[in-house]
Amino acid sequence: QTEVKSEKPEGDDDRRGQKRRHSRSRSRSKDRFRRGGYDRRPQEVPENEDWLQAKTVVLDRFNCDLNMRVDDDGCKGTPISVEGFAFMWAGVRANFGLKKGKKCFEIKIKSHLNVDHLPEQEKSRHVVRIGWSTDCSSTQLGEEKFSYGYGGTAKASTDCNFKDYGKTFGEGDAVMAYIDFDNDGPIVMSYSVNGEDQ
Repeated sequence: QTEVKSEKPEGDDDRRGQKRRHSRSRSRSKDRFRRGGYDRRPQEVPENEDWLQAKTVVLDRFNCDLNMRVDDDGCKGTPISVEGFAFMWAGVRANFGLKKGKKCFEIKIKSHLNVDHLPEQEKSRHVVRIGWSTDCSSTQLGEEKFSYGYGGTAKASTDCNFKDYGKTFGEGDAVMAYIDFDNDGPIVMSYSVNGEDQ
C-alpha cells in the first residue's frame, strides 16, 4: 500500500463546501440570459406550406426518418452516415400515395457515402432498399406487414422475411419500382435495374 498525501498550494484557502466563484464574463452571460438576450425555449419557425399545393410527386421531408436529409426540391435524399448513424436505416416516402391504377417510380444511386469508420466485419456497407408500403407502416422498408422492399443485396423482403430476388445494385444504378392494382387477382409489384426486368 502507498500512502498518498495531498498538499494544498500556498495561499489557497480551504474552499470545500463553498460556492465556486464565476468569472465576470460568465456573470455577464447570465445577466444577458435573464434580461432576454438568450432564450432556451424552442424558437417557432414559420412552416412553409407549399407542400399542401404540391402537384408533382417528390420525396416528403415530413414523412421520413430524422436521419434522412431531403433537399429543397424534394428530388434528392441523403442519409446521415457519420459515426453511429452509419448503422441506422434512413427511410423516406413520396408525398403522394396511391390505391389504384398502374404506377412506377425510379431512383438513381448517385454515390456511396463514406463509411470508413464502420468495423471491417460489416460486409454490407452500402445498402439501398426501395419499394412500397402502406402509410401506417414504418419507413424501415420490408420489415413489417404491408411493407415490401427490394434491396441492393439482391433480396426481396416483407415482414422481415427475405428471399433471393433479382440482381445486386449499387452506386450508379437506376432502379425502378412498378405496381399494378388493375391486375385480376393480387396486386403485382416488380422492379427493374438499369431498364432490365428483375
